[in-house]
Amino acid sequence: MPENLIVKFGANKYPRVKAIFKDKIESHISVKSRGDKCYIIVSGSTRKKLGLQITELIQIYLEKEESTYGMPTSDELEKILIH
Repeated sequence: MPENLIVKFGANKYPRVKAIFKDKIESHISVKSRGDKCYIIVSGSTRKKLGLQITELIQIYLEKEESTYGMPTSDELEKILIH
């Protein structure tokens, strides 16, 4: 994943993103880095839902995660976490 793309997601070392795989599975994840390489980790359950094989190339749409906690939360949970 190109570093110039990652910068658009924020200054955080591991920016949170919303990833949409194959236009059907949505996941809230963080971008990882090792040296000058950036990558994302696709969970086993997401790989299974998509029927992915190791080294298979797929289309992934990424957008900056805007939620307070890095993933969607219910109003009730937010009220508990604030207090």
